[in-house]
Amino acid sequence: MAGDDTHLTAFLILGPEGSGSAFIAKTISYAIGHCRRFGEWHGHGYNSDLGSETMVLHRSLPHKDPKVGYRREDGTPTTREERKRFLTTFDEAKRELPGYRTINTILTTRDRHISIYGKRKRFGGSLAENARDFEVAAPLFAAVVADDSTFIWSYETMLLIGAPYFHRLYRFFGIESEFVPEFHDGNRPYIIDPHEDEA
Repeated sequence: MAGDDTHLTAFLILGPEGSGSAFIAKTISYAIGHCRRFGEWHGHGYNSDLGSETMVLHRSLPHKDPKVGYRREDGTPTTREERKRFLTTFDEAKRELPGYRTINTILTTRDRHISIYGKRKRFGGSLAENARDFEVAAPLFAAVVADDSTFIWSYETMLLIGAPYFHRLYRFFGIESEFVPEFHDGNRPYIIDPHEDEA
């Protein structure tokens, strides 16, 4: 636990569900030395108690409201719509990290259609419901992108460039690491190649 006179720095990872935000949160948590092995932390919420000098907070948009359980008092299950929570402003997101003087922000992005189809496959709901989540989160995305200290992480750029892109991310925030996690092309199952039979 850091003392009151310590300049605390945290990482805030934001992104649509299905954009790889949890993956990048786990990557940063390991690269800054919080985790002894990659994947030791699941990548959701806080990686430690507030006050940690290696704090990472991941909030997908939307994310599960911690105040809403999976069942009501009468035992009936709550719906995903009831459990959803949206951060509406950049300031609201940063207020979830009280005491941190520097908050390094990463916004993860991925092809919109693939994110929506991936969300439906994982969480259910209609395509229209999942697409609406993007519209609700759009003002927050715009505010985050307007901040020059934000690093915009692209899933597709990661697939194209690989290791040098991770190294660029680390340099942007002054992280001393050469770590590159294993990853695969999660977009491929959602892309139909009209010439696949010709290969």
